Amino acid sequence: MKLTRRTLLIRAAGLMPMATYGLAWVSTGCSPSGSHCYDPELLSTPEQALRTSLGYVDVSPHDGSGSSGKLKECGDCHFFRVDQQSRNCGHCEIVNGSVAFGGYCDSWSVQEVG
Repeated sequence: MKLTRRTLLIRAAGLMPMATYGLAWVSTGCSPSGSHCYDPELLSTPEQALRTSLGYVDVSPHDGSGSSGKLKECGDCHFFRVDQQSRNCGHCEIVNGSVAFGGYCDSWSVQEVG
């Protein structure tokens, strides 16, 4: 059977949905930060309210390019304890629950060294 350009394009088009699904699956599982550390729908109303009042976000807006020049992420916060199962997640003593390593909230406090 001769492989023509038309046949190749038809076969490639058939693989596109699988490739798209695969990339979406990999990107959500390999994300360095994000709500894969906890399920927002399983948080109680008080837990959601606490996170909202603290301004918690899964991805820190403080990337080090601002006026302070400092990177501020949960992973560098005094109240963060790394999860040994997943280095991208951890436990926050302030929100008393799982947070993303790359997250941020208004109660962020520099982790003391030494």
